[in-house]
Order: sequence, then structure tokens, then C-alpha cells
Amino acid sequence: MSTPIPAKSVTSPRITQSRVQEASFARNTHRATPEASTQIKDVLDPAYWAHVAKGFALYDIIEVVPEGGAWYAQLLVVGCSKLHAKTRTLMFVKLGEGQKDKEPNTAFVVEFKGPQRKWSVIRVSDKSYAKEGFDSKEDAAKWLEDNEADLSALV
Repeated sequence: MSTPIPAKSVTSPRITQSRVQEASFARNTHRATPEASTQIKDVLDPAYWAHVAKGFALYDIIEVVPEGGAWYAQLLVVGCSKLHAKTRTLMFVKLGEGQKDKEPNTAFVVEFKGPQRKWSVIRVSDKSYAKEGFDSKEDAAKWLEDNEADLSALV
């Protein structure tokens, strides 16, 4: 009868202090604010970043929130050169969903009009602003709904 061979005691390697550092020292976090019509599939195209890729490094984080705040994405740079940045999606969240319009008001529309005017309520007939400066589409739609009676006199 043979005697069992005792198992070798294997110690897994331990990380040393020289291999641990503050994350902000090791990588950068960037914030991108594309136009409101930009979709997540657009920013996942490596060529989308062609004009700014030289500022990225491997494992940088890019936070993306289009004008109007329709969605939020957090991307990890997994490859880059001076003309492209290959990314992976760490997080993607659609913002402002869940509220359904009852009956759309066809005399007025809610549109994003840039960083100064933000979300605005606009009269369709002459494109004049009824109210501007809302931080979200939902806030502008709520204002339109709350003031619909007063606005119907303006049509």
C-alpha cells in the first residue's frame, strides 16, 4: 500500500504597495456632451472619437450625457490611437422614461434648444417660445400640461 503524497502548500502571490495607486492618478475621467440626437450606437463607433482621441489613454473613463439628458453612459477606453478610441460600455441608463403623454398638444412642441435655452415649449405655428430654460423634457412637458388652458388662448 502506498502512502499519500502530502499536498504542497501553495501561497498565492500578494500584491505590493508599488502596484496600488489612487485611481485618479492612474486614469482620467472625461465628460462628453454630444448633440441631443446622438444615440449610444454612435458613441460606440471608434471613429466617433476621431477629433478628440489623442487626449485619451488606455482604461480612461468617458461619461457621456447628450444635450437634453436623454441617457447616460459610462465607457471604458480599451484601445486608442490619435484617430480613434475603442470603448466598452460599463453602464447605460435611459433617463426620463416612464411618463407617457395623455394627448399630445399639436399647437406646441417641447424641444431641446441648446445649453442656453435648454428644453423649451415652442408654438408650432410661428416657432415662438412660450417658455424656455427647463432642465428636462419632463419638466417642460409638465409645464405645458399645467398651462394648456392659458396657452390655448394664444393659438
